[in-house]
Amino acid sequence: MGDPRDADRIPGLGSRVDAAILNAFGRAGRPSYSNQGIAVLVPDNPVGATAVHPKPSDAVLQASSVLTKPDAGVNIGSPIINFFDRMLVHGAPLPAATPFELSLTAQMSEQPIDGDHAGEVLRRTFGGYLRRHLFTPEVSIQIRDRLAFVKAEFLQQPGIPVWMNTAATQAGVDIFRAAKIWAALEQHGVVAREQAETMGVPAWLAVLFDTIQRLPPKYLTEYSSDNQTPTVLTRLRDSALAHVAVDQIPWPSTAIWAEQWNELHGLVDAYMSGASYAVLGRTYYGAENIHEPFPTARTTSPNPYNNPLPGVFGFIREI
Repeated sequence: MGDPRDADRIPGLGSRVDAAILNAFGRAGRPSYSNQGIAVLVPDNPVGATAVHPKPSDAVLQASSVLTKPDAGVNIGSPIINFFDRMLVHGAPLPAATPFELSLTAQMSEQPIDGDHAGEVLRRTFGGYLRRHLFTPEVSIQIRDRLAFVKAEFLQQPGIPVWMNTAATQAGVDIFRAAKIWAALEQHGVVAREQAETMGVPAWLAVLFDTIQRLPPKYLTEYSSDNQTPTVLTRLRDSALAHVAVDQIPWPSTAIWAEQWNELHGLVDAYMSGASYAVLGRTYYGAENIHEPFPTARTTSPNPYNNPLPGVFGFIREI
């Protein structure tokens, strides 16, 4: 500081000095390495305090008024903080928690770290940090017990095995998606252990695709392609749009739905069996769209039919 321009005022932010200090504070931390950091402000007249006689925070803010100035920061909240608040209030209607809240908290507390119980695991989340002034050891125990109650209530629903939450956590999916996958597998037919021991990769691939196509389309849309050029994946995406409100198994799927999933299954199976890129490209884009001989250029083109290889590589990477 000390530059004559420090006296300038910036529209909307006030003093240039204040803006520079707040900008420095906002840059504390290291992107991709640390989500928070410490910034130290040393004013011309430092405020003195001791551990024995600490200075109230209000007095510190008055002495360094820049800290009370508005900045361009964005308040970051926690998606589960409302759930915490309900758990901290006796008699709150916990079963009314949103599916996201139930799924997230249940999975986070499924496998406690270093022997800690669910309350301690959740205390270390950002939501727990935001409620740190309330998170006493007693409250941590309270949250553990109430969360266990919510999980027990959810797992008592018809068709939900007791191991479902553990399986969902290990699979990296939410418990609701896991429950639907299990229902779809039951509809396909659960593979007995004796049969499983004799099955190879192609047989398991067939089980996977038959199970997936039984799921309601809403659970598959996030995996669909945003490509504008018609492909195996875009045809599946377009077929799903009319059924995204469906959330039941079995659901009234159309004949074209099964055909398109069989088409995708055949394409993946061909790749795993060592088919050439020419075969994959013609299956992916449609044989009628790719001229002979098969284009081998690896640069992208406004017309993927002229240069299909980058699209095939992208499909393999995504799938």
